[in-house]
Amino acid sequence: AAIFWEETYFLLHNLVAQEMLEFVLRHISTPEALCWLWPFRVTRSKLVRLSAQRWATAPTHSVRLLSFLFLRNVGGMLMQAVGTNEATPQLEALVKLAVRAFITAASRGYGWKS
Repeated sequence: AAIFWEETYFLLHNLVAQEMLEFVLRHISTPEALCWLWPFRVTRSKLVRLSAQRWATAPTHSVRLLSFLFLRNVGGMLMQAVGTNEATPQLEALVKLAVRAFITAASRGYGWKS
């Protein structure tokens, strides 16, 4: 399973075709897929960072939406996996990461209407 997730990260990092990005994001955002991702903390962190970047900078609305849904579902998995009280700092870090990615993109002159 670790090889699958590393290759998925490679795809998301290198794909240019928006339709393929949509396809991959749609299928890795499911609860079933996230259950398989969860044991791989480093890969999960890399995918979360990449999804936050895609959410902030993707040229198509559907890729931004699917990236956001991935982040939202990871947050939901945090609540399920570690419990509400322990998940709060991790959820805050997830939100800060997403906001930081958007701030970085906006500071470079990028906007969703670009």
